[in-house]
Amino acid sequence: MPIKGRPRLVAKQASGTKLFVDDLREVIKLSQTEPRKTISDTLRELVHEALVNRRLQAFKRDQQEAQRTEQTVTGNELKEIKTALTKLASEQLPLQSFLAEILGFTIAAERKSHLLLQNFLLSRGVSEEAAQKLLAEQEARSRQNVESILRTILPTQSPKESK
Repeated sequence: MPIKGRPRLVAKQASGTKLFVDDLREVIKLSQTEPRKTISDTLRELVHEALVNRRLQAFKRDQQEAQRTEQTVTGNELKEIKTALTKLASEQLPLQSFLAEILGFTIAAERKSHLLLQNFLLSRGVSEEAAQKLLAEQEARSRQNVESILRTILPTQSPKESK
């Protein structure tokens, strides 16, 4: 990938190929409409645009797949939370609404931080696999934090309630 602000380097090796007749006519017309543009310059730009579009399409497909996977995981986590909240409701702990609020804020914060970190990493040129690995590590830490918060809250509240 070229560095912003620097002119792109032109390869020394030519990659001559025979174009389709109608494509060649179109390339010739494009090079004639812009002053000081050779057919080679026009072809170079067209190939670059086509490759950029392919990369963008592949990235969009990967993003859609990641979103589907994330929605599935989030759906499963929500089912677990609902089950836990139902269990808490059956025990009639006054802590239920407080825990529901904490879990709601945690899920929202995790989603926001996930998207922000993903966009930041991709904008800095980190590969998609490396970005996914870092995001998975962040999610694991987030789950551990939520578990530690719940462990901290539940034991301190339970003995007081039994008195």
